[in-house]
Amino acid sequence: MPAASVPASSVTAEFSWPIPCLPLRDGELELVPWGEVASISNVREDLVESCNDPRMVRWTQVPHPYTEAHAAAFLEMPANELRWALVVDERYCGNVALRLVSEQHRAAEFGYNAAQWMRGRGMMTRAVHLVTEHAFAHSFHRLVIRANVDNAASRHVAEACGYTLEGVLRGAELLHGEFVDLAQYARLTAD
Repeated sequence: MPAASVPASSVTAEFSWPIPCLPLRDGELELVPWGEVASISNVREDLVESCNDPRMVRWTQVPHPYTEAHAAAFLEMPANELRWALVVDERYCGNVALRLVSEQHRAAEFGYNAAQWMRGRGMMTRAVHLVTEHAFAHSFHRLVIRANVDNAASRHVAEACGYTLEGVLRGAELLHGEFVDLAQYARLTAD
């Protein structure tokens, strides 16, 4: 069976990177554009605390121990991605990023993490959904989420947001001195 495709002539919307990084909201969850993150009280302290959480250390590339200097560098405006801070009750609760993979192919990939005090409440699912819809509204075609195959929480977010498991990338990430497999999920604007 041939792969589904969208003829080039049917792709009419303009696309250019970066897309606008606007505030996004879903009830009490607010996604604050990274350029405005300094307005969140105690953001640096909350970032250091969340990045030193054992689950964050286990599943991500954050340095350990995570220091104020690491937080200061992370809080700088990234050049190659759009990033939002998750804020609930005026407290930093994590972040979600959209990284351009290909402007020509209108493709991007996600990165996200949640502070331990926010986990289990569905906030990251809501955040990824908001950013997904925002990206598709600005003419992205393909969005990708990769997660360690054993990271059930991150995989659940992808699945709950309607991303399709495309397969497992064997030995795709060097994490803590060992190559690990990543589950790759994707969603197309037509999904």
